[in-house]
Amino acid sequence: MSCLLRFLNQLFQSLFLPYSRRPDGQLIKPVCQVFSQGPLFQKVLCRKETRGGKRSTKESIKMTLDAELYNTLPIPVDNVKLFFKNTLPELGFGKNNEKEIVLDVGCGPGGSTYHLVLPLFRCLKLFAVDMLPNMIEMARKHNSHHKIEYRVANIEDWSTVKEWEDQITKVVSIYCFHWLTDIRKGFYNVHRLLKTDGEAAICFGVNSYIPYDQFKICSSPYYIGMLEEIGFEILYCKEEVKYETFSSDEEYKNFFASISTVKSHIPVDQREEFKNELFDEMLKLEGRHKNGLPRHRGRFLELVIKKNE
Repeated sequence: MSCLLRFLNQLFQSLFLPYSRRPDGQLIKPVCQVFSQGPLFQKVLCRKETRGGKRSTKESIKMTLDAELYNTLPIPVDNVKLFFKNTLPELGFGKNNEKEIVLDVGCGPGGSTYHLVLPLFRCLKLFAVDMLPNMIEMARKHNSHHKIEYRVANIEDWSTVKEWEDQITKVVSIYCFHWLTDIRKGFYNVHRLLKTDGEAAICFGVNSYIPYDQFKICSSPYYIGMLEEIGFEILYCKEEVKYETFSSDEEYKNFFASISTVKSHIPVDQREEFKNELFDEMLKLEGRHKNGLPRHRGRFLELVIKKNE
């Protein structure tokens, strides 16, 4: 075992078995937990704990993503482009003459906000939020526009978004909700933010490599039931396995390294080794396209939901 895998084993030892199994029985190394269990990492390691009146060492571990590296990648991916350029216009998004007040939840460095969300609407104002300050800083620097206002906010924390209660006409969110520690709370807060007859278009991953009880693998009926209980009308729901082929091994490496939740906690002189090991292990799981390029496989849910009276 390499020094990097030993480091990751130590990091996860109190939370996970050193090696876990997929439903098909395949062993998964902790290096893959780094990518696939972002929500669980955030939920368990980022919480504040006290033991005997003293702060736990876990308090010092914060969820961070590499905004600079993430911003260099050619995103949004093709599947997201189809959702915004084909599916949403077919459902009437962007076809009325009303001025919209739009909220983009989990905007990251702003690439999708600027290139997909803004062109879709006749925006009076577009608010774009992310819980990570480095992402918002990158968005303001590289994807600014006079109609876009970038803010640090967390859809799970009502205090950070309550100023928009009953004011938003459209909510969009691209590959953000699978990072939430309480997805129901996220949807509930979206409902509170929307005006009556307001709509939300949300796409997110619904699977994980590692079936921990804390992060359940749920399918569309589960989410439909949840959303209807909250008070949404389901206008569109599509769940499917999607493949995204990367243009090169380096692009693949950079993408997964940029969204690793523990990369910033790895010694600087070992981060390149980490990136290579992460690539090797992910490639074993995902394989390559017939053209030889690396690919990512995931089960995703596309939703369009409406807030009624």
